[in-house]
Amino acid sequence: MKCCVRRIYLAAGLVWGVILAAVLALFVAGGSTGVLWVFVFGDQEWPAWTGTLVAALTIAVALLSLATCVFVGWWYPRRLDPETTDPGREARRAFGLLLTGLLLLVAASVMVQVRSHRLATAVDGGGSGDGIAAGVPSPTRQTEQTDVEFYCRALLGQTPIEVNYHGSSLRIVPELLVGEDGALLAVEGPYESALRLAREIVFMRDRSARPQWTSSGCTVLPRDVRCGEATHFVVWEPPLPLQSTAEGERIAAHVPSLMAGFAVRVRRRD
Repeated sequence: MKCCVRRIYLAAGLVWGVILAAVLALFVAGGSTGVLWVFVFGDQEWPAWTGTLVAALTIAVALLSLATCVFVGWWYPRRLDPETTDPGREARRAFGLLLTGLLLLVAASVMVQVRSHRLATAVDGGGSGDGIAAGVPSPTRQTEQTDVEFYCRALLGQTPIEVNYHGSSLRIVPELLVGEDGALLAVEGPYESALRLAREIVFMRDRSARPQWTSSGCTVLPRDVRCGEATHFVVWEPPLPLQSTAEGERIAAHVPSLMAGFAVRVRRRD
């Protein structure tokens, strides 16, 4: 019985170590990247060693947390007094810890798969040809329209990315319309939340640890410039790095406070 309890505790320590390592790795990777961007490099080109530094720090923290949990799972049952300890109670406790950890791992795996499927569907336009939703006119140049009017007419039908942003539900259209005066990204939700998102969102040429360029400094068009009742526009002006991007090219949009990102597609009127 004693040997069985020890093995269950050790297995529980391993499972919870994996969970803790994954959570801390996300925090360390996102936090260290955010610190480097805000306080060190900003919009400048990042040195090659920054990716190695972030990866090494993340791996070190993950391995340390995993080793700590495994050690606790090995050490705890050995410190129990066999004369005063109820083996049945300890076995139930160890099994409960193991089962809870396994259920969390399964739930996290399902959530990741669902999220990946939703993001892929949003970026690919739900699998429809060139990504323009059925029934929505293809983007063609109409000089009499403003960029906002063009976006509302031709791009707003895309499947949005749903984000729980600090208590507010936002629906982001994964299309970045590049014009002469700025780049527009449609966000459906409270105006104040869209404004807060604009202040921190970062567009990157790719998702690697060393992006070709990063950019921020976005704002939101006035409250009355919108599509419908609650679709506002994040605007990045002037988006000089985007002048080198091709029509339909996907770039990454990163939200530091959520430690999450998604892909948006560059669109042009001509």
